[in-house]
Amino acid sequence: MTSRTLSPVMRVLAPTAALSLFLSGCGLVNGSSGEEETTAASAESPAEEEAPQEEETEEESGEEASDTPSLADPGILTANCGVREGWVEYTLYSDTAERILHARFDILGVDRAESPDLSHGRAVDAGIALGTSCHQDAPPLFPERHLVLVTFSEEVNGNDVKGFGVLSEDGVFTALSPEQEVGDFATPINYDHPVADPERDRILFVQDEGGSEHTIHAMDLESGEITDLDGTCARMRCDQLTVVPGIDAAVLYGHHFVGMAVTDDGAGLVGSVDSHLAHYYDLSDQVGADVVDLTRDGINSNRSSDVRVDPTASFQALDDGTLIFDDNVLSVMEFTSQTPAEYEAANEGVIYIEQEPLPADRTLIPEGTRSNSAAFVSHDSSEVLFRSKAPNGDTSWYRVPADGSSEPEEFPGLPADLNAILSWT
Repeated sequence: MTSRTLSPVMRVLAPTAALSLFLSGCGLVNGSSGEEETTAASAESPAEEEAPQEEETEEESGEEASDTPSLADPGILTANCGVREGWVEYTLYSDTAERILHARFDILGVDRAESPDLSHGRAVDAGIALGTSCHQDAPPLFPERHLVLVTFSEEVNGNDVKGFGVLSEDGVFTALSPEQEVGDFATPINYDHPVADPERDRILFVQDEGGSEHTIHAMDLESGEITDLDGTCARMRCDQLTVVPGIDAAVLYGHHFVGMAVTDDGAGLVGSVDSHLAHYYDLSDQVGADVVDLTRDGINSNRSSDVRVDPTASFQALDDGTLIFDDNVLSVMEFTSQTPAEYEAANEGVIYIEQEPLPADRTLIPEGTRSNSAAFVSHDSSEVLFRSKAPNGDTSWYRVPADGSSEPEEFPGLPADLNAILSWT
């Protein structure tokens, strides 16, 4: 995450402290305006004694700001979405499942105005929509700023043009995509498929100027500066733009990915395109690249052979080179850059449909009558949360050590109907 911006309290108190010092120097505090009163005030409060007062004010302001809870604070951050209805909710729970903070963002009845925090924003009278849902790998939330990413359409010289902006918790919508002025015969630009990248405090987006290929860019959220990421996407695949934790680049991920995890100290990425196959992508020659292309058009140059996997669900990185699958027994599998090559050698001469799936190294939950899902790994990779449903329908959350050293324990407090867990820090 990025460094936190000044809270509203800090923005109010800092100018107030400065104004107080200025008025004191001018002899205007408490109605003092005469020269004699100014001199007396100066004698009683020498300039060198004013400095500690200023430092105390800043320290007090800092303490007050630090007491304000944020969605970026440590805890379990969850999401519930009603994308069609136009709302998304985020709730932060403690490590003991106590509710710390709740924030709701609703596109109904918004105030279209410039942002008090982002100087490059503008007010646009346009209909808006949530840019992404909380089910996807890149939710629209900037947790430190308490802003969500939204899309809108505006009319530019008779054309319906797509853009993006942010919505605050108090219902202020601010457009961030550049304002356009074009001639009668010029084609306006669509700023499309925006993706929130809170780790780098930026928005990734696709710039559509017509034609068959579009360019990929990034906007710095603080300054509004736009950077060309030196990448393109075909018209039908631009909506596959995303961010992947551990990769400092925009990622074009392919349409059917159900799981992605960076392994081998960032040198490779394992991706599953359906419920049976996993691919290993060698990223060693793309580290630092602006765009990593994992689409069908871009994967052939860096994809190793397919590996059949037994678990039929998505997965996360449990640790470097260790994957945990979101199946009914929470299968754990070691996966390195050598795994595909070793698998291919072991199955030499065996037709593809008869190759044995790569077995899991261990499981965290014994097979039984319960239905388990929604596995999520803690930030330090020590525990796994998952939702478990009993045969009678009773559903609750459980936690289990990632090393399998003990049985799962119930984790009461989290709602059973959560759409997603976004982070656990």
